Amino acid sequence: MGSWYSKGASFTSSGSGVSDTMDSTLFVTFYSESGYVGIDQNFSYTSPTLNNFRGVSTVGPGDPGYKYNCLAYAIDIYYDWEWGSLWNGNPEQSQLDTYMADTTRDGTAYPTADFLSVNAKVVYYSDEDWGDGNDGHFAKVKSWDAQGIPTTVYSKWGSLELIYSSGFNPFTVAGGSYGAAKRFYR
Repeated sequence: MGSWYSKGASFTSSGSGVSDTMDSTLFVTFYSESGYVGIDQNFSYTSPTLNNFRGVSTVGPGDPGYKYNCLAYAIDIYYDWEWGSLWNGNPEQSQLDTYMADTTRDGTAYPTADFLSVNAKVVYYSDEDWGDGNDGHFAKVKSWDAQGIPTTVYSKWGSLELIYSSGFNPFTVAGGSYGAAKRFYR
């Protein structure tokens, strides 16, 4: 792994006699392996088929094409960059709770859950005080243990890759850029 490697790609979807094609630029690996481990303490890359990558990098905000970030991915939006106009830097707790409970986006609301709530669907991470800094991050919970505690999360690292992380609190690396689990949503 090294730095950005871009590759043009064309995706075609067809069915019931209808076909649609989308062109996009995709990127593979931004950091070295130690760079990924510096964000997610459980990250591993054993081989091209045994690693924590679950999706390719995408274009960033303002660029045309397929784009989404951690917040968008966590709430099942794959066509838009969610964050910039919602709040400046990291959200205040009330701003985030209001946004997550809003059902007008796509018909889904994510009510606030207590810390380590059973069957949470989305986790918000940050080491900053509410409303301070720019380290906020979101992940989608993909599996739970028998007690309903999250055991696996997937998260989109800005315009970087979609990453699989074991546990619900993988971003507590000293000096890491995302921080500890701060808020849970059902």
